[in-house]
Amino acid sequence: MSPCSPSTVAKSLAADDYPAALGDLAALRGPIDEFFANVMVMDEDEGIRANNIKLLNSFVAVFANVADFGKMAKK
Repeated sequence: MSPCSPSTVAKSLAADDYPAALGDLAALRGPIDEFFANVMVMDEDEGIRANNIKLLNSFVAVFANVADFGKMAKK
């Protein structure tokens, strides 16, 4: 499976290749799990915290064009 990036997902979506887009997103499970297992997002160091939040937002950006997971939250 190829590395996932916003452009990889965007190309798959533009081609209406939803299985490929979902496959690319599924490939992020390991890196995302590792991120949350090993990174204190809200680090005391403001520079580290800012970089961690940017990285987290890059994960969100990749998913944004496929699904709005916020709509799945219970109210």
